[in-house]
Amino acid sequence: MNLIINIMSNSEPIKLEYWYSRDLEQRKNWYSAVAENYNKARPLYPQELIDRVVELTKLTSDSSILEIGCGSGQATRGFAPLGLSMVCLEPSLEASQIAQQNCLAYPKIDIKNTSLEEWKLETGKFDAVLAANAWHWLPPEISYPKSAQALKPEGYLILLWNMSPHPTYEIYQELDKVYQVHAPHLSRYETSQDQKNILKQLGQKIIDSQYFSCLKSEHFLQKVDYRIDDYLLLLQTFSPYLELPGEQRKLLFSDLKATLEQHCRDTIAVSYYSAFHIARVTEGEFVEPLSLSVRDSHIDSYLDRVLRLCPRQTAVTGQFDLTLTGAPTANGSKFYLVILAMLSSLNLLVASPLQFLGRYLSRRSKVGEASPCDF
Repeated sequence: MNLIINIMSNSEPIKLEYWYSRDLEQRKNWYSAVAENYNKARPLYPQELIDRVVELTKLTSDSSILEIGCGSGQATRGFAPLGLSMVCLEPSLEASQIAQQNCLAYPKIDIKNTSLEEWKLETGKFDAVLAANAWHWLPPEISYPKSAQALKPEGYLILLWNMSPHPTYEIYQELDKVYQVHAPHLSRYETSQDQKNILKQLGQKIIDSQYFSCLKSEHFLQKVDYRIDDYLLLLQTFSPYLELPGEQRKLLFSDLKATLEQHCRDTIAVSYYSAFHIARVTEGEFVEPLSLSVRDSHIDSYLDRVLRLCPRQTAVTGQFDLTLTGAPTANGSKFYLVILAMLSSLNLLVASPLQFLGRYLSRRSKVGEASPCDF
């Protein structure tokens, strides 16, 4: 789902868990009630940004894109005129229906009402995976490996961002008085440097995943004059405002409108960055997630199997909290292993068939054989 990102103030570390840790059903329907307003108020991505992404990734009418969380098509409509094929995943039924209407003129755009988690993987099919202000809604243990597997060799991950729009500091000071009365936690001002810091951290997370390399980032300053009603409509589509109780939200926006009309007359000037991150998929082998169901009496053999797959240092603490730390293998490769063990009051002295689910994803990539950064 497309979202103008609103992550932090100043230089605090970004905390994406606020979004992706939510229940899947909640994430799927988060914007459904405001889908129409979302379509009206959320800005499209600037053409200069789209053109630069196309230039760097060499996308053509023969290319194919998997878009994750297309919303009502804010980014989709920027790439569709190229004549390329797009499979666009949107979990909200309401938003997906609006996206279909917005893209009727483009027969090669396929809007699917589903989430990335529920979408059946099509391995090695796409030239690019695109997410426009949606990536932070996805659990990284799913988004990075599944996107990497969906890409052709040397395919690209393309993340687009519209940062939070902010008025001048003088207007912010007036609005802050309203926020302090009705919702102090929403009073926040980002400088241009704050937004650059956010973008830098988002880019670093892509590299840290080790599924992608050769990161390229650029940002474009946007300055927009909003009619007051349009600006307030935009704010009402942001997550922190959606979380407010109805009466509190009503009082807040009533006073915000009065303050803006007093100090701005008809329009409010705001600025924000539009930006992209592009990274190329790292060469290597990808193994799909494997689910194991193990009885308590078979834990030793389960752990033996894990260690045979990956010769690593292993630490077992408490009720079998498992930690594996990476080390190169003798043949110059590395394995990246994530163990997600859900242990429910596990006790080895109990003979009953207690079970736990071990779900892991392993990845092997060749050291020193990453694609050259030639874009």
